[in-house]
Amino acid sequence: MKQNSTQKNVTTCKKQILHKKNFTERVNELLGNRFVRLALIILLSIYYFSNYAYIFDKKIDLNGDNVQYYSLGKSLAEGNGYTSTIGFKNEPHTHFPPGYPVFIAGIMKIFPNSTDAVKLFNGLLLYGSILLLFYIIKRISGNIIVAFITGMLCAAHPELLRWATIMMSEILYLFLSLLLVLLVLEITRRKLFLDKKWLEYGIPIALIMLLNYTYFVRTMGLSIIISIILWVGIRFFRSLLVWYKAKRKEETDEIATKKARMVKLFVLTLLLLLSVSISKFSWDTRNERLGVHGSVYAENFSKKQFGQTMSTPQDWEVRIESNVKNYITRWVPNTLFYSNVDLGKDVTATEWLRGLFVLALMLTGIWFLKDARWLILFYMAITMAVLIFYPEQFGGSRYYIALIPFFIFLTIYGFSQLVALVWQQFQKKQKSVIVISLLVIVFPMIFMFPTYAKMRDSLHLSSQMDSWEEFPEVKAVQYLQAIDWCKANLPANSRVMCRKPELYYIFSGYRRAECFPLYASPDSVLNFFIRKKVTHVIIDGWFRHGYITIYPAVLKYPDKFKMLKKIGEFNVKEKLNPTYIVEFNPKWGFSGKTVNGKSEGKGEVNYQDGRRFVGNFANDLPNGYGEYFDSHGKTLAKGFWKNGQLIKKIP
Repeated sequence: MKQNSTQKNVTTCKKQILHKKNFTERVNELLGNRFVRLALIILLSIYYFSNYAYIFDKKIDLNGDNVQYYSLGKSLAEGNGYTSTIGFKNEPHTHFPPGYPVFIAGIMKIFPNSTDAVKLFNGLLLYGSILLLFYIIKRISGNIIVAFITGMLCAAHPELLRWATIMMSEILYLFLSLLLVLLVLEITRRKLFLDKKWLEYGIPIALIMLLNYTYFVRTMGLSIIISIILWVGIRFFRSLLVWYKAKRKEETDEIATKKARMVKLFVLTLLLLLSVSISKFSWDTRNERLGVHGSVYAENFSKKQFGQTMSTPQDWEVRIESNVKNYITRWVPNTLFYSNVDLGKDVTATEWLRGLFVLALMLTGIWFLKDARWLILFYMAITMAVLIFYPEQFGGSRYYIALIPFFIFLTIYGFSQLVALVWQQFQKKQKSVIVISLLVIVFPMIFMFPTYAKMRDSLHLSSQMDSWEEFPEVKAVQYLQAIDWCKANLPANSRVMCRKPELYYIFSGYRRAECFPLYASPDSVLNFFIRKKVTHVIIDGWFRHGYITIYPAVLKYPDKFKMLKKIGEFNVKEKLNPTYIVEFNPKWGFSGKTVNGKSEGKGEVNYQDGRRFVGNFANDLPNGYGEYFDSHGKTLAKGFWKNGQLIKKIP
């Protein structure tokens, strides 16, 4: 009986202790329950896959690069090496790094020639990224509600969803960058190497391998690579300082431990630097052996919008000012709170206020972080610094897709911290978990989720179209119609030049094509076409370079170009230009001696319909003896000519 009485007293005491817990403590305890965490993950998963299925598009995206990635992966899967198969001849590829094509090749080994399989694996990568993000945010912020809301916003974000249905490297890079962040956080938590377990060595090895693979997935991956090396390097210098202080104080019990950590961090920093340097050197050396020196991305830094070269400090000032303004007022805020933006109009005061408010929220979020503050700051700062110096025409969310989850998180987390500060200021008490959590939920429900849903619906409408011929973008449809016409009317061995040969390749049934020069003089274009043995050219209104570069060459040398098909009409109001399919033949027109651009002396004229004139010329006209033939080589006339007129016929 005495034992039962004791047990009752213990039970009563426990109940009293539980009863004394205030509401905030009980909410915290509930949110920390593993079953609650599991329930949130299940909700997050259901929400993501329903959104992904809603917008999944089986059509090949029209950006072109995804076809290039697919063709490279296909070449690897079929054992043909890292070879480009889109141009006039198979050549080793030197532009895109091989990381993502290797990923595609692995999928194609299981699902041959399936673009849908590649897209679905991209979708799984985004799902994995969201789960990683949930875990990382919960850990570095200590707020599971912020982690859950951030995950839900990412699961509904139209940009992330769209890129997860395209065969591009953005989502793989996002997944790898989050995995790298998780690994460096694990290194911090586990006190690197000191427990001497296989995992303590396995994590740094995995970090080194993934860091190098990331370099080969995306050139912009250098931003996360540099950030991690900086972060590990700072950890090394901090451990060096701690060891030095312990040594000066003669704390013998701790000197060995602190020295071991310092040495291990130094070795890890060195290995990261060395391995990435070897990867970069290997890729650069391989390309140099193939005749490629430097990088297209590096060359773009010195180019203006219409091909001119950045030459003065004022040029750079204009670019930096323009990019800073656009990213602060439009690109980044519009990634979080979608609205209609007209880049042709001046930035409004409202846009400035919105942009600065978002920036303030993010900086607040970074300030209150603990574990990964500097790592995330380095990553964001390096990425945005590159974009600010990059040409304005390449601005937009595509180049910082992997930062979007961090933008969302820091905005939500910064908002939650501001709410907490205001609550404490006015209530003079500890921050209320329930109030802050409710506001964190309400804020995106009002300002973010509705705009995401609207954009998501437009993606759904696009996914429901059976082909791009139904697409409302007239310029794109005309371009695809031009490809269809070429497929139906041109010989299979035609050598076609167009702005996006990748699209020509995939929509023409794997016919070859190459890209014409984006910026060149008419004479350079002509020589380029002759050197490449071009037979046909698509001049489209979708990409401006056709009219900027190729159309002037056609106007200067009209006798060497013959229009085969015109699609669309000029529409000044809607800024529409027709799409032309023209045949090119360098033998057409006059060949012979010229003086001041006019034919003089003996020469030959080949007409586009096959007719031919051979004889003497003066002042750009037949003058003197000449012979005139039809398209079959039969003589139509011969004799003496004067200013283009036959004055004496010879039988």
